[in-house]
Amino acid sequence: MPNMRARARAQLPQVLLTLLSIIQAVALERLWNVVVQRTDLFELTWQAGLGWLQTANTFFVIVVIWLVYLGLVMRFRWTPTIGDLTYPFLVGVVELLLIETIGLEHLGAWFITFGIVFAFLQWLAHNLYRRAREDPENIEFFETMGKATWYDQFKRATVSLVAVVIGIVLWSSDEHEWLSLIALLASSLLTLGHIWVSAKFWESSMLAGEEVAGADSSYAKAAANAK
Repeated sequence: MPNMRARARAQLPQVLLTLLSIIQAVALERLWNVVVQRTDLFELTWQAGLGWLQTANTFFVIVVIWLVYLGLVMRFRWTPTIGDLTYPFLVGVVELLLIETIGLEHLGAWFITFGIVFAFLQWLAHNLYRRAREDPENIEFFETMGKATWYDQFKRATVSLVAVVIGIVLWSSDEHEWLSLIALLASSLLTLGHIWVSAKFWESSMLAGEEVAGADSSYAKAAANAK
């Protein structure tokens, strides 16, 4: 049995990343097809600008999902469960839902889906971080990292809740062009911020040396809690 667990732990990164890369490829192909089919995106209009902002944001979400998964499986080891092997399919479903709601006529539904995507991603990452913390092989990372508090989780949940509320408001009426612009810009900054945090956190994780680790410890704690 210990040998079986060791084999599963060793093969988990390759299995997850292979599975997720296939799902991400399907999502990107669908995103491309949606873009080329929407002729309204290629007009010089206010609506086209919002459409491109929405499309770019959808692409950023796909990148964020990839980076979160990549960062987890490349940095930590844990004993996999059947859930670990099925969650990527749920990720694929919500990604496709986000892509299928591209278009200002579906902007309300898009924001609701956006909020659901981030809520699911935060829950997934927190669950895996908690399990990785319990594994002795990851003690070097977690021994200086404080646990995420309820307040940290509340802040992350608030982002998803605000996105859902905005989605409901936009769904109830089409007369919210300025709200649509502000909300899309804010969500773009949010996703780009996640990409930046993931990039810096990856650098701090890969750098060797106690001096560097000490210099980056406060940032690493913030990034770990953000997950």
